Amino acid sequence: MRKITAILAALGLLAAAACGCGAPAEREAKTLRLCEVTHSVFYAPQYVALSQGFFEEEGLAIELSNGGGADKVMTAVLTGQADIGLAGPEACIYVYNQGKDDYPRIFAQLTKRDGSFLVGRSDEAFDWNDLKGKTIIGGRKGGVPEMTLEYVLKQHGIVPQEDAVVDTSVQFNMMAGAFTGGQGDYVTLFEPTATEVERAGHGYILCSIGEESGEIPYTAYFASQSYMTAHPEVIQSFANAIARAQQWIVDHTDREVAEAIIDQFPDTDIDTLEAVTARHRQIDAWNAGPMMARSALERLETVMTEAGELARALHAPVFAHNAETAREVAECRGRWGKTPTELFDSLGHFDYGGGGFHCVHMTEHDLEIFRNRGLWAVTNPGSNAKLASGIAPLRQMRELGIRMAIGTDGPSSNNALDFFREMYLAAVLQKLRCGDAAALPADDVLYMATVGGAQAMGLTDCDVLAPGKQADLIVIDLQRPNMQPVHNAARNLVYSGSKENVRLTMVAGRVLYENGAFFIGEPAQDIYRAVDAAFSAMRARL
Repeated sequence: MRKITAILAALGLLAAAACGCGAPAEREAKTLRLCEVTHSVFYAPQYVALSQGFFEEEGLAIELSNGGGADKVMTAVLTGQADIGLAGPEACIYVYNQGKDDYPRIFAQLTKRDGSFLVGRSDEAFDWNDLKGKTIIGGRKGGVPEMTLEYVLKQHGIVPQEDAVVDTSVQFNMMAGAFTGGQGDYVTLFEPTATEVERAGHGYILCSIGEESGEIPYTAYFASQSYMTAHPEVIQSFANAIARAQQWIVDHTDREVAEAIIDQFPDTDIDTLEAVTARHRQIDAWNAGPMMARSALERLETVMTEAGELARALHAPVFAHNAETAREVAECRGRWGKTPTELFDSLGHFDYGGGGFHCVHMTEHDLEIFRNRGLWAVTNPGSNAKLASGIAPLRQMRELGIRMAIGTDGPSSNNALDFFREMYLAAVLQKLRCGDAAALPADDVLYMATVGGAQAMGLTDCDVLAPGKQADLIVIDLQRPNMQPVHNAARNLVYSGSKENVRLTMVAGRVLYENGAFFIGEPAQDIYRAVDAAFSAMRARL
C-alpha cells in the first residue's frame, strides 16, 4: 500500500495550486487546449470558471474538448493534441509506471467523490443484495468508476464476477443507450444522464456510488512534464481559475450554479440542472479547493489495490499481511467464503508475483497457491510470538519449495526489530512446532534473513557478495565469547549472534556505522531526542 502512495506522490502534486489568485498583469490571452474525460454536471466548477470569466481574467482562452474516456484523454495529452487533461488519477499512475521520460503530472484536484449513480429498472426499495445474480454495466475496466463500483460492491459483501457480473464491455459514452436498449439489469451513470434516464421512464436512481465509497481524488487535472516545465505560469493561472470557481460554487445556490453552467448543457432544462447540482452538493462531490487530501489519496490506494488493477497495470508484485491470526482467516472465510490467500489470488493480486507477511495460519491449498505462484512467505517470528499469533509452518514451506524470507513487522508488535533475534526465533520456534530439533537448518535461516529478504524485495543487485553487486554488508566480530568456538559460522550467527557483534555496516559501498559510531549525516543523539519528543507529543494528545 505504501508503495502506491509513493508512486502517486512522485507524480508531482503541486502546492502551487493553492496559492494566491490575484489578477495577473495585462497580457495577451494564452490559448489552452483542455480535454475532459466526459461532459458532465459533475465538473460544474470547470464550467463556472468558463462562464464567470475566471480563465479569461487569468489570461487564458480555453479550447474545451470531450475525450470520451480517460485513455483517450491521456493519449491526447501525451501526443500533444491537448495541453491539459481532466480524468481520474489512475491514468497518470499507469503511464508513470511505464517508465516514460515525459510522464503526466497531476497539479489540481477537481472532484473528491465518484460522481456516478446506480440506476436500476425498478423503483422498489433498494437493497444491495438485490444485485446478486444480476448484471451491472460498470464502465471501462481499470478506470476509477469501475474500480470504485467494485470497491463498493465488496463493502456490501458482493464479490464482483461471482455474486454479480460487472459488464466492462460497453464504452463509457454508450452505457446509457445500452441500458435503455435492454442490456444489463443495472448501470452506473453520471449526471445529467442519470436524471434524464429517470425522467424518461427508462430507469430509477437508486443510490450514489460516491456517497458509498467515501472521498477519493476522483478527477484531477494533469499535463505532461515537458509542458509544465515550459509553461509554469500557465499551470498556475489555470489552477487559480479552478480554485476561484470551486469557492464560487460554495458561495452560491444550486439555482445560481445551474444558471451559470446551462450554456454547457443546451439540451437540459434549468430545473433538471438545479436538481442535479443539488444532488452533487448533497453527496459533497466537489473539492473546496484544488489540493489533494492524504486521506482521500489513501482510500484511492485501497480502491485500486482491492480491484487488483494496479498490479495488472504495472505488472507489479503484491504483498500483504496474510493469515497472521486464526481470527483473521475465520472472518475472511465468513465474509468471502475464502481464506485471505484464496481471496487475493481470485482478485488477481498474485498475477505478477508477490507474497504475504506472517503466513501463520495457512491451509494446504494456501501453500499450494504460494508454491505454484512462486510467492514469498515473509515470516515475522518475534511479532507473532509477542502477540501470540502462532508459529508459521516454515518446515512445510521449505519442503514444498516455497520461497521464504524473514521480517520484523513493526515496532508496535516488536520492540527490538533485531534480525539476530528474528533468526534465532525462526529456528527454535520451528523446532517447538515440529517437535524436531532439526526442523529448520541454520543455513536455511541465514539464507532467509539475507538473500531471501533481498530477493523478496526485488533487490537483486545486492542479494549476494559478488562482482558487479552493490557492496551491502556487515562485518561481524568473531573474537567475542558468544561467537567462540567457531565450528560452524552459520550456526553461530543464528543461535549465538547479536547486534553487539556488528563492527561495521556498509550500504552501496558507504560506511554508515563503524565501531560504535554512526555516519548518517547527523548525530544519533539528535535523532533520539527528536523521536522522544515526537513520542511525548503523541502521548500528550491521547
